[in-house]
Amino acid sequence: MQYCMQLTVKLVTEARKIGFEPLLEPVMNVVALKVPDPDLVREQLLERFGWNVSITRTPRALRLVLMPHNTPEDIEIFLQDLKKVTAEI
Repeated sequence: MQYCMQLTVKLVTEARKIGFEPLLEPVMNVVALKVPDPDLVREQLLERFGWNVSITRTPRALRLVLMPHNTPEDIEIFLQDLKKVTAEI
C-alpha cells in the first residue's frame, strides 16, 4: 500500500506541474484529475495511447487508481500523453 501511495503522490505532484489539479487531495491510491472535457480526453487517451481510465460521475473528471504493477515511468508517460491530448482540445 505504501508503494501505491508513493505513486499517488508522484501523480498528483507531477500533474500539478503541468496544470492539472485533483478534485480532492487523495487519501487513498485513487486520484480524480480535473481536465477539460473528461469524456473526450478519456476517449482520446484510449484511442491514441491505449490508456483505459475511468470517469467520475459528478463532477466529471478522470479517475485513476494506482496499483502495484504501475511504475513511476508509467506515470510520466501517462502525463505526457495527457498533456498532448488536452493541448488539442
